[in-house]
Amino acid sequence: MPTPKGKKAPARTAAGELLTDLVLQVFKANTTLETAAPAVIQDDRINSPKWQILGAIRHEGKTAAQLGRELGMSRQITLWNARSLAGDGLIAFEANPNHQRAQLATLTDEGREVLEKLTANQVAWINELSGGFDQEQLSVALRTLQALCERLR
Repeated sequence: MPTPKGKKAPARTAAGELLTDLVLQVFKANTTLETAAPAVIQDDRINSPKWQILGAIRHEGKTAAQLGRELGMSRQITLWNARSLAGDGLIAFEANPNHQRAQLATLTDEGREVLEKLTANQVAWINELSGGFDQEQLSVALRTLQALCERLR
């Protein structure tokens, strides 16, 4: 809520200050990760959302709405990226026994091969990146971000 003109904005609590710093750092980390992604992906057909979609349908087909909810994307953005993946032959849309119109996005053989390469690239990259981090600190950071996401829902 905006502060009325002429009124002083309320001060943040100590926890509010820390959470503000954390949120700003998450924004910065997201930008940095998005910038680093092409070096990890090494495939001009794939961007971060498309990679997430491929990973999300690794074991079973999902609708655009299911993918959107799982990945935190709108159904429209998910569907746009899924259609692009289908155009590249990496996924296919199949009939959904639970819904007449909402088809299931599934990996094609080529899509599975691309995902395996992406996974291998990510494993090498993340293992190198994770060197020197304390596992307990990483666990605390993960739980904190999970709790933040849960509160924002």
